[in-house]
Amino acid sequence: MNRKIAIDFLRKNYRTPLYHQNFPLLLLWSPKAGCTTFARWFFFQIGLLEKALAYHPSIHVYKGAVHFKQKNYLDSYSSGFTINKKTTYKLIRDPYKRAVSSYFTIANYCYSNGLPNSPMNKDKDRILSMYYPHSSYKGISFKQFLYYLSKVGSDYTIVDGHIAKQYCLEEEYLDPKLIRLENFNQVIKRLEEKYKLLSSPDHVLTSPHSFKTKMTQTEFNSNTILTPEQLIHGPLPNAECLFDEETIQLCNHVYHDDFVKYKYPQKT
Repeated sequence: MNRKIAIDFLRKNYRTPLYHQNFPLLLLWSPKAGCTTFARWFFFQIGLLEKALAYHPSIHVYKGAVHFKQKNYLDSYSSGFTINKKTTYKLIRDPYKRAVSSYFTIANYCYSNGLPNSPMNKDKDRILSMYYPHSSYKGISFKQFLYYLSKVGSDYTIVDGHIAKQYCLEEEYLDPKLIRLENFNQVIKRLEEKYKLLSSPDHVLTSPHSFKTKMTQTEFNSNTILTPEQLIHGPLPNAECLFDEETIQLCNHVYHDDFVKYKYPQKT
């Protein structure tokens, strides 16, 4: 595999890198791992954040519908013809925390009508077949979510990127430096200094999609099934209360590559 094949595979599987010819970095990302904030920072740096948010309040709409649709996007980079070499960075997140966020997302999506032919809709159909083969969807617990991934696999070629593992083999050919979401703001400020980038204001380095403010419930557990109202408005369970011996082991198994490749410590 070479750089072009790696880039093409990432694009095919909904992880197209963030690239601009006048920006010194190539940015890799995963859903549910700070990707909204990363994209906002990128578009701020290339002078398009206001235009992108005017196009749609979700930065991902402009990213996918406009930026990634540019003619010959990434062609010069993937072919190795760029004049200046770009350093690649990937934003990563603690797999335990990300697993909880992924669970909230898929549990809520399964209550909806869904989007036919979308990757997440395939997960919805499989989840309904696995847990509700003869009745309508009534929700899944965190433990059931992890059992689902344990059964079908967690590679982004198998399940939707919002619930798939972060690591993908193709990134090895781009040799990314890693940014941990847990240290995001501090690292970003260092990158701005190192590469003489714009100094980003605080509002750029925030995500409107965070579940954190709703995660106040401590009485739930890994078998609790959340309602649509809870998933939208809260309260949601605190991440710690969802992890017991079984879900820890399931998470370690499902997201094994993320723990190993990104050197996050595993609980036992």
